[in-house]
Amino acid sequence: MANNRDRKLWKLLEDGEICCSSAVSREKMPSRSTILTVNTSYTETEGLIEEINERQKKSNNIIIYNVPEHDNNSVDDNTDSKFVNVLLTTICNEPIIPSKIIRLGQKTGNEPIIPSKIIRLGQKTAANTRPIKLVLPDKRFAMIIMRSSEKLKLHDTYKNIYLQHDLTFQQREYSRVNKKEFVGRKASGESGIGLKCIHTENYKTKNVYPADKQ
Repeated sequence: MANNRDRKLWKLLEDGEICCSSAVSREKMPSRSTILTVNTSYTETEGLIEEINERQKKSNNIIIYNVPEHDNNSVDDNTDSKFVNVLLTTICNEPIIPSKIIRLGQKTGNEPIIPSKIIRLGQKTAANTRPIKLVLPDKRFAMIIMRSSEKLKLHDTYKNIYLQHDLTFQQREYSRVNKKEFVGRKASGESGIGLKCIHTENYKTKNVYPADKQ
């Protein structure tokens, strides 16, 4: 039985399912717990690499909320483009031309969405409009727009609109957990704390909400 187990473990090593930093001699086989630990570490590393790649791909994008939406698709596409371009011109000190302006999702009734530069996300309801995904040529432009987004509240036309980075699932969870912590600490009577939205070119800290002291 022991020999069969050893052969299976070595087969795992030979197939590359377990990543080891140094060669292991057959005279000194690693314990089962050691192999499982290494295999788990390998899986976690793969997940981390996927998360980093996803954040890099999303770093050029911005999500815009509460932009009015029309029932007619063709009219809505043109309206979205014009609205977003005027908004960017208003709040930014330099011209920024997005690569794509995309509405995320489908309209109520599951009407087909023809692939174009403008697509809405989610389903349209009487109470809500679908967000717009803004794809920019470079993440530098995304940072310029996000830093300028505070100017939206100074304009009556844009005061109900807000912008957000295109976050991965892990980033959204991180934000949710920190926001929940902040609400809990405020409810318990703690003062001198607040939510901070960090806008930086470092994707690891982009658009998170740590409940740090101000």
